[in-house]
Amino acid sequence: MKRCFAVAIASLMLSFSVLIMTSCTYVTPEAEDPNPELQSTENCAVRDGVLSCKKSFFGYDISESSREVTYSPKTWLCGWAPVTQSGGWHGAGGLSNTPYRSRHCNVEIRISKDGSELQAKLINLNFPNDYDRWQPLFSIPIQSHYYYERDVDSRGRELNKFKKVSDRANWKLRPWMDLDLKNIKFQDVFKRPYGFWGGQINDAFDVEVTTEGDKAFLAFSGSMTHGLYGSLVSHTYRFNFLEIKDNPNFKPTPYNKRNAKHMNILHILGYQPTGNQAQEVNWAAHWDVSKPVEFCLNSFPDDNRGYKKIGEEVIDEMNQAMEKIGAVEKGQKAFVVSKRKLKYDFDLRCPAITWVDDPILSF
Repeated sequence: MKRCFAVAIASLMLSFSVLIMTSCTYVTPEAEDPNPELQSTENCAVRDGVLSCKKSFFGYDISESSREVTYSPKTWLCGWAPVTQSGGWHGAGGLSNTPYRSRHCNVEIRISKDGSELQAKLINLNFPNDYDRWQPLFSIPIQSHYYYERDVDSRGRELNKFKKVSDRANWKLRPWMDLDLKNIKFQDVFKRPYGFWGGQINDAFDVEVTTEGDKAFLAFSGSMTHGLYGSLVSHTYRFNFLEIKDNPNFKPTPYNKRNAKHMNILHILGYQPTGNQAQEVNWAAHWDVSKPVEFCLNSFPDDNRGYKKIGEEVIDEMNQAMEKIGAVEKGQKAFVVSKRKLKYDFDLRCPAITWVDDPILSF
């Protein structure tokens, strides 16, 4: 009897323990880490070649209360350049002398009317208010528009994890989108990687999203192969997008054709057609020296041979030239050497002088 009684108590205690465990499981669902994108201050992240971005990063403000979308156009300085190279024809002269031959552009980026892609068009200063006349530069397929909400278990209880919802509400009101970077398409053959032949992005990675002051910055890397030669000519390209904020006090400079020979370091941004060639107004790009422009000295040997000093002397000569032509007051520096350390030599946040000691790459 005593033995049976002991067994009965043990069984009762085991049953009681099971009930307690079951009760705890019922009251507190299993916790899981929240979606990392909701916990991050970043607006974009890359995973498996897909760029997940908040639409607000590109200027779209979505009001949940009024269910309205407001678009505030952003101007982006963009550029891309190969930073590493590989393949059977690695180092083959003209096919590989491009790591520092960056492609620059000024674009406005919008979501297409049907929501199927993100489109970038080159800003045309000849027709600043006629978006339809701007030249398309590239487009990125949009895989989905969505928002996040808490997931639930089989009993309808909220879990500490989030799920994407892409089948409710109008797509325009969903604040997130997934961009298929691997299938980016360049319409401008003069600006796309590998020029006429183009190339294929095989993988996108190493995304960087920051705010420089009040300017948004997005960069990512893409491993690419040549459209004709395939894996024989392969590069890792670095893509940069830096928001441009106009300085309201910046004085535009009309371009004088008679002075063209003195403006070889500048370029014409556009002209205002008037029907009379003599009255056309051309605009030239020039430095905004309302405050010193920081220059990065990239890849200079950090040793006692004095190579970095060469870069600093170049900056001094540029300052002297700017003072000589009256672009800055006497004693004012237009350019200074930056102390920041960038991961990639190609980075639009910092104008740079890059040391290249390869005889082929510097060709």
